Amino acid sequence: QLLIDLAQRFKKEYKNPTNYNLDIVVQTHSISFRYLKDGEEVFAVDLVPALEKGQNEFRKSVFYVPEIIKRNRGKNRSEFYVQVKKSKNEILWIKTDPLGYIEVANRINKINPDFRKAVKFVKGWKNSCQGFNDNFLLKSFHLEQLITRDYSQNNKLEIFDSLFKFFTELKNDIQKPNIHDRANNSRFIDAYLDDLSDQQKELIYQAIDAILIQFENIDEALEIVQIIQ
Repeated sequence: QLLIDLAQRFKKEYKNPTNYNLDIVVQTHSISFRYLKDGEEVFAVDLVPALEKGQNEFRKSVFYVPEIIKRNRGKNRSEFYVQVKKSKNEILWIKTDPLGYIEVANRINKINPDFRKAVKFVKGWKNSCQGFNDNFLLKSFHLEQLITRDYSQNNKLEIFDSLFKFFTELKNDIQKPNIHDRANNSRFIDAYLDDLSDQQKELIYQAIDAILIQFENIDEALEIVQIIQ
């Protein structure tokens, strides 16, 4: 009922800043804001409740959130809701520590601003690859945590050394889940890797090879914008 009431407030008070039509849908554990063009979803945002429960080592709040956040947005989550209703199971709540991840990133970046630059570059690469092929399924948060691990081990990394290390080790890093969840050490934030097919991994390998070749062929006479492109 709380979600229904909140959704009604959004319908009355929220000013849609886009040119897309907005469809607000209430599920049992989330409110979905679907931005549509000609009836087709262009993008969407899910709002989920969080229960504050304890603190992390930085004295920041830790939360419990519905397990649907582990599901990809859109069709995947909708099918999960249908499956839960049919089986009459309850949706579980899982422990999560978003403020802890933010604090770690902020502390690393204060020591070495190249950390944020490396993260932005890798996310840009990932988004570009997905723009070419929807079957490129690496996740931004996962990639950021791989870079976080590198800078935690060596906070003096310069951006090029960081990127070269990241891309040369990425094939090995996606063989199996290996980044533990801060909130629950028995879980992995990259557990989705187990669901990737051989074809999907091969697509990632090809993208890695392509960018490493580009790194090797960098001409220092070029403008930085040309190099990045």
